[in-house]
Amino acid sequence: MIGAFREAAASMVRGGEPEIAPGLSEFVRNVFDLDAALAMGFTLTLADVTPLEFRALLVLREERARAEEWQRGIEEAKARQRQHSGGF
Repeated sequence: MIGAFREAAASMVRGGEPEIAPGLSEFVRNVFDLDAALAMGFTLTLADVTPLEFRALLVLREERARAEEWQRGIEEAKARQRQHSGGF
């Protein structure tokens, strides 16, 4: 399940809308809702989440970091290209 979640999360954090199996879609929604709650300042304990949800939250954090690094790389490449083209 975590492998399928990773694929869906990787696509979603890059703005994609992957097709998610019905059994996985509710889990994905729940994990993204938990993540949103944490981002808004809610607190959770390990007793509040299942081990699978906790692992999925870690995966989501990893995929977000990868997406941000990927985006930074694109921005840096664009900046180098502008620099080499004389700003045009």
